[in-house]
Amino acid sequence: MKKFIKWILNLIYTICCLPFYWIYKLSGKTFIKYRFFNVIIKLFPNFYCKMATKNTNKISRKLKAKPNKKVAILLWDDSIWSINELYQELKQKGLSSTIIIHDFNDGTSKEMRENRIKKTKDFCEQNGFNYIINNKKVNINSYDIILFLSPYETNFPKNLRLNHIKTNKLTAYIPYGFFLSKIDYLVFEMLSLHLFNYIFDIQYSIDLAKKTNKLLNYFNRVDVGYPKMDYFFDSEKPEIAVERNCILYAPHHSIFDLGQQYSTFDKNYSFFLEMAKKYKNIHWIFRPHPVLARTTIQKGVFQSYDEYLNYIEEWKNLENAEVSSKGNYFSEFDRSVCMILDSESFVAEYYYENKPIVFLRRDSQRFNSIGQELIYGTYEIEGDNYEALERFIKAIDDGSFVDDKKEIREQAFNRYLNYYEKNQKTASQSILNYLGVDYEDKKIIY
Repeated sequence: MKKFIKWILNLIYTICCLPFYWIYKLSGKTFIKYRFFNVIIKLFPNFYCKMATKNTNKISRKLKAKPNKKVAILLWDDSIWSINELYQELKQKGLSSTIIIHDFNDGTSKEMRENRIKKTKDFCEQNGFNYIINNKKVNINSYDIILFLSPYETNFPKNLRLNHIKTNKLTAYIPYGFFLSKIDYLVFEMLSLHLFNYIFDIQYSIDLAKKTNKLLNYFNRVDVGYPKMDYFFDSEKPEIAVERNCILYAPHHSIFDLGQQYSTFDKNYSFFLEMAKKYKNIHWIFRPHPVLARTTIQKGVFQSYDEYLNYIEEWKNLENAEVSSKGNYFSEFDRSVCMILDSESFVAEYYYENKPIVFLRRDSQRFNSIGQELIYGTYEIEGDNYEALERFIKAIDDGSFVDDKKEIREQAFNRYLNYYEKNQKTASQSILNYLGVDYEDKKIIY
């Protein structure tokens, strides 16, 4: 009975809002409240899909004919930068592309968020990217195309949220990582994913999304692959030699998160530091997740941000180690001989190298069907099994390690991740076409 009453109330709310919808649609503006989207999507999914698709097609047609298109790229941390090749192509095509560096309210302290903005600003300057720092005067509607690199836009400043963007602007979400976890349904059910004109994704992720919500069928998802991974298909990328005995260690942040619990860092952070001190012939690249500082402090692994920084400093002071937090980290992938991690997305990304992966296990980890197959191609060791972990490290050190899962990874890669083989173009090439930009084929290798 309660559900029926709620349905009736939502229906009444929708009917009352419809006149406002048409007024705002004619003016080219967006809706006032997210709740209206929610009600329309739940009560009238077919109507919403047709309405949104028609609007997207209309915007795309106008964009193709418009000269001097302006592109905004929203970025809150350089670690999620995933469109390096796409940015360069947009620049070559003469599109005015601006990165808007903005705050992201994820519960971290003001000091940590300010440091994050500064780090992202430095990243843009080092790479020669055109950027601005967001403030209340930034008018997002002065751009024709707005690219989101993160779906959590409700954590964005108000002037950059979807409900402040006019409906005659083309909005697109480009995922910054692969989803292999069982909690995909939480991500796929996010309201923002229904509101983008396009979601540029990879086929296996689209299939999972369709299983999650059969009503919407995720009409706005497009199979293009991941532009971040275009790096591995580029014949012009610099040759970077593999360093003998170079281990990339990348701990995830999810020590206690309700949605996901993958990180084992609280069990082994001291252990790996000791291994780096003990095995001096191994070069270590320590790459912590950008949110790791917050979760370790909240969990009590470290009592303060200063204590966390002291731990980072210990790594930096080692002659055989380096600490990395830069956004473009594929050179580190190239240099390393293997990776030790408990991050789901990095598993899929490192598959493009087809090098050994040690995945640190804990009981709370849950994977979707694709994730299970990719994890099978890794060497699974419990995060607190120090004896087994040291055996692996020692085998890397003395050269006795034999990678007997190389063929398994190669087969899974071709089945799920090799989007160029399937599409005969890079993800950036595909996206440019959807953004109304003509493209000349570039020589690609794998």
